[in-house]
Amino acid sequence: MSKIEHEGQAELVEDFKRRQRNTLLGDSMRNGNNFRMDTFLWKGSENPLLVQRVAAWIFGCFFLMVGVFLATIVYDDRSIPAAMFCLAAFLIGIKIFSNGFKRKKNTVDKV
Repeated sequence: MSKIEHEGQAELVEDFKRRQRNTLLGDSMRNGNNFRMDTFLWKGSENPLLVQRVAAWIFGCFFLMVGVFLATIVYDDRSIPAAMFCLAAFLIGIKIFSNGFKRKKNTVDKV
C-alpha cells in the first residue's frame, strides 16, 4: 500500500469519525437544531412557520385526545391519579395547541 493511499484512508476515517460524532447525545444536543422545536412547542413564537404551526396543532390535539381518554377512565373508575393526569394532559394540550397561532410582537418604545 502506498503512502498516498494510506493518507487517503486516514482522511476517510477521520471524515467518518467527524460525521459520527453527532450521533452521541451530547454532540447532537450541542450541534443539532432539535432544541428549537422543543422550545417552540413550549414557549411559542411570534411568527411560526406553517410547518411548525401544524406540528403544534397535531401535538396539541394528541395531548387533548389523551385527556379525553383519561376522562373516560376518571368517569368510570373515579380515580384521583387518572384525574390529575387528565387535567395535566388537557392543560399541556391547550398550551401546545395555542402555540401554533401567531402572537403579537412585544414592542417597547425606546426613548
